[in-house]
Amino acid sequence: MSAHGNVVKTSRRDFLRLCATIPSVLAFPKTRSSVLGSIALSPTRGQEKMALYKMGRRTPSICVYCAGGCGVVLTEVGGKIIEVEGDPYHPINQGSTCSKLAAYIQLINNENRLTRPMMRTNPRKGVNEDPGWTYISWDNALQIIAEKVVEAIDGHTASHEEVLGNSVVQSYYRIGKDSPVMWHGSSYWSNEECYLGKKLISLLGSTNVEHQARKCHASTVAALANTFGFGAMTNHIVDAKNSKCFLIMSNPVESHTMEFKWVLEAKANGAKIINLDPRYTRTSSKADIYVKYRSGAEAAIFLGLIHLLVYEMPQYIDQGFVETRTNAPYDMDGNLLADWMTNPSSLFSKLKSLVVEYTPDEVERISGLPSNKLWEIAETFFSNKPSNIYYAMGTTQHTNATQAIRSQAILQLLLGNMGVPGGGVNALRGISNVQGSTDMNLLSHLIMGYRAPPRNTQDVRRYQKWKNTDPVTRQGGVEGGVTYSPADKIEERWDARHFGTWLNLERNWGMHVGTIPGLDPDNEPIVSDMPIGNGNATTQLFRAMLEGKIKVAIIVGENNAVSNANSNMIREALSKPGVFTVVNELFDTETAHFADIVLPGTTRAERSGSVTNTGRWIQWFWKAVEPPGECKDELWFCSQLFKRIRNLGHKMPSELSPYDVSKSVDATWPTPYTMELGETPEAVYKEIGHPTLWSNVLYRGSWNGSLRPDLDGILAKRRDPRPINQQDEQYGFYKNWAFSWMDNQRVLYNINE
Repeated sequence: MSAHGNVVKTSRRDFLRLCATIPSVLAFPKTRSSVLGSIALSPTRGQEKMALYKMGRRTPSICVYCAGGCGVVLTEVGGKIIEVEGDPYHPINQGSTCSKLAAYIQLINNENRLTRPMMRTNPRKGVNEDPGWTYISWDNALQIIAEKVVEAIDGHTASHEEVLGNSVVQSYYRIGKDSPVMWHGSSYWSNEECYLGKKLISLLGSTNVEHQARKCHASTVAALANTFGFGAMTNHIVDAKNSKCFLIMSNPVESHTMEFKWVLEAKANGAKIINLDPRYTRTSSKADIYVKYRSGAEAAIFLGLIHLLVYEMPQYIDQGFVETRTNAPYDMDGNLLADWMTNPSSLFSKLKSLVVEYTPDEVERISGLPSNKLWEIAETFFSNKPSNIYYAMGTTQHTNATQAIRSQAILQLLLGNMGVPGGGVNALRGISNVQGSTDMNLLSHLIMGYRAPPRNTQDVRRYQKWKNTDPVTRQGGVEGGVTYSPADKIEERWDARHFGTWLNLERNWGMHVGTIPGLDPDNEPIVSDMPIGNGNATTQLFRAMLEGKIKVAIIVGENNAVSNANSNMIREALSKPGVFTVVNELFDTETAHFADIVLPGTTRAERSGSVTNTGRWIQWFWKAVEPPGECKDELWFCSQLFKRIRNLGHKMPSELSPYDVSKSVDATWPTPYTMELGETPEAVYKEIGHPTLWSNVLYRGSWNGSLRPDLDGILAKRRDPRPINQQDEQYGFYKNWAFSWMDNQRVLYNINE
């Protein structure tokens, strides 16, 4: 067996010897990624390889594949990564690796990677068209992209006449959905890169921004956020060891291997595993109860479990939890009812009437799951607390997925399995930073931290009134202005949830959002640099492209020509004449085939930053090696592109208006901390997670200069696995390791943590 670069050439004899070793290799999950290369090494070559390994520089990182957030150690010699192995100090994988991580070195050192910017020379686009790539410099590439963006934005009006009473005022703002510029991606970018990408596209006046999350866990956010408050995994990976029963609606043995490691630890301590899956999988082989059912019937199954709980097994309802932590004991007018379990006006009774038809027989008719098995699942899951629910794409990819997940959430609330170690509704996310990219709201209906942009001009007027109630802290700038005192509870709650984020974004993004001069918000011109209204979601975005409404498409770290539904339509849209497409990627992908300019990106080994795993742990990874060729990191790309766009004369609505708003977007780009920290991920991280001037409320306090000055205040850099107290040691919170949103809480809604 001889190795040339990254291509291993194997003789038939070596291949048979290799096959004979596979069972032993699979038996040891800590096997290093280089095992295949070492099998046929002579003792001399083996000694040379070990000598290289010993002299190498080791850098901690985070796995780039599923969202488990496992620790990685990268070994570099002579500017090249020669070894990828599990981090033995990391709480999640404790040095173990799955097969995906073991193959990571093949991604880093791949000979097929893009290394220079390329420009299309063939004006025709299509599946069978040769792009006719030619190499260009980064300087030329960025200049061309910036010119195309500015040209497109020139047609996106920012001036609007508004009739207010008997007068007409001239307001200045952009409708985000009408923007001819779109951004798509990426869950493979770091938090800092995602944040800066969102900042960039927002400052261009566009809400046409989407990424992978729309296609995977969008139903999770809609269900869990509207039930609990946050649309995220409620517990964390290691917490599985605290469970007494698992109801698993996915196949984590293969998709989230290190997560299942902790499930097996719980099983060794007596926990039960229930696996519901239309297929018999490797996870099914570990289950105490396995039942197959008709795909798409998850909602009926969970409504059936709620039926059995409230009608047949009410002794398992955690009445104390339900009374103090849910709205079940209240009526529709918000009145607490002492007899809520029997009072027909209570929300609990409304729920009972909703599930009354989902008897075991009816569930069997809908789902194919035998009625006797539903009884068995209910008895096992209800009686072994704390119990938790795991699910992934098998549940989210249905038209009724939101109802199915919401049913899971309601079931767990009734059982009191929320806010406790070992409980929860635990969405398993499948891309390394899809949680972080979603938190940074690379989505068309959110602005930052799951807060919405202004829905309409009336939102901006109410926001100005909100600022006026505290002109010093909120910078309304108006003494004696009109005070807003909303009567509508829903509006009041909406304002309280969103306006604080808008205020901090005004500061951190150098924007103005409000009326001018602010004395009478109902009758003054609006000046808003924050785009107004939701943009196009993924499917509608490519339809808009096909209709000629999108002129510039920036696609980063995502292969829409393959991963989106209706790929024929996607490819037709990407071939649309008049659409200028930019792709930032590691490889010449199917989507890159349709691009006008392709930019070479970097792997995680070649840059630094933070990522957020499926359990909300925000962890730092460090740069281990320089990128190959002319590859540039993604933070640099975002920063340089916006500077070029500004240099070509791009104006914010406030700059187009005749009013002096005393704001400067240039002074806060890429961050307000650039003068202090440079154009670094550390500077962007500080902007995101500052204790008081945060841009993302979820990450508030994740930067704390006084708490850890040795780590530049970046709590995501913490790597101390030692417990901070007895509770931490008992439950495995690892609160000194990295940081978890919100406020470093490892189990969401846990009032005892």
